[in-house]
Amino acid sequence: MNTSLYYRKSKARIITALKNNPSTFEEICRKSCGLYPTTVRDIITHLKLNSKLVPLYTSDMPVLDYEINDDCYYEENTLITAQIQNNPVLSAWYFSWNTCSRLAQIDQWKDKRILFLGTPRLFEFFLTRKFGSHLTLIDLDKKVISVFEDKYKKNFVNPHFDFFCTDLLDFNIIEFQKEDFEKYDFIFFDPPWYLEHYLKWLSIAIQVVKPEGTIAFALFPTLLRPDAITERKKLLDICREISRNTFVCPDILEYDVPSFEKRELEEEGIYLNGNWKTADIVILNGVLCEKSLVSGTINEPYSNWIEFDWLNTRWFLNITKQLPRSNKLLTVAGKSRFLTSPSRRNEQLEKVNLLSSKGHGLCVSDTELFQIVLKNIQDFQKSCSYHDAILKLNLDDESKKIFLQLEEDC
Repeated sequence: MNTSLYYRKSKARIITALKNNPSTFEEICRKSCGLYPTTVRDIITHLKLNSKLVPLYTSDMPVLDYEINDDCYYEENTLITAQIQNNPVLSAWYFSWNTCSRLAQIDQWKDKRILFLGTPRLFEFFLTRKFGSHLTLIDLDKKVISVFEDKYKKNFVNPHFDFFCTDLLDFNIIEFQKEDFEKYDFIFFDPPWYLEHYLKWLSIAIQVVKPEGTIAFALFPTLLRPDAITERKKLLDICREISRNTFVCPDILEYDVPSFEKRELEEEGIYLNGNWKTADIVILNGVLCEKSLVSGTINEPYSNWIEFDWLNTRWFLNITKQLPRSNKLLTVAGKSRFLTSPSRRNEQLEKVNLLSSKGHGLCVSDTELFQIVLKNIQDFQKSCSYHDAILKLNLDDESKKIFLQLEEDC
């Protein structure tokens, strides 16, 4: 879809959403088929309907009537996945608790082996309710897996679950299928919303699902980007080839706003008090396991990034991305220290190699020196404040200024 047509469709979608008299800005976004909140705001501004932008921070998300016949009930704020800052490199958006409740109604889970690919929140929902005969989580976020290990492995007797931290892009299916390996009745997955990732994850799923088993996955909305409709059609055509029945249920899924996106939107003047991001769910019944897929090529592997904790924040440094040499260690890529959007289409992402769970996007001219500087800051702080530690560094003034601002940000 060309840019002009995409904009016309986007504008028409927002006009339709406004006709339904939404009470909040979040509600407009949820009805905008994946348009990013800044795009929604800009179109509304262009339409001279600014009054509709005034957020009424009282929106309540719809909840299905759902009773859980289980003595084990966990409040949402006690969840592991609610306490861990989101990983921007892995596009870590988590399903809302209400979404997990909806998905739990898809099937009867007794005696089912269930695999969760990149869906730790849903895994945790099923785990705390003891759904299924065996649950497996595969996720690339080492911190999530580590915290799951610490909390749940210690508290469950004869656990009916396991988890693996591995990159699905380099997934060794033979190593995963050990001698006593048993395939899964049901598989959930939610990859980064790019076609090449979907093909790779779907390829893995059809290899480990039982014959005539079920696969369910999140499908990005039609206006997520100009090519979204074409990509959806290609993916759904493949799904119809590898299953007896393919169902698409619109707007079933809803995501909590991740920590990095929340701050990025606030920098753009948008303060959300509710969830805005939704997706469809695709359900493949009667998967034909003999079919095979050719997966796409992923340009940048996660192994290029190293993670470290600093200033009560998760940071991610790309140690292989070569940025132009500079006499300044730290610089900003745009008008501020924060990205304007987490989307891969954001041109800022091409210019930065340091990201944070709170929305930062910065340029590090020398990644080795940067790691040495961080170590020096830690050493200096043993005898002085963070502010004084920064002033002791043998760095350019602009980098020192950014280091000081980062403490205020975090």
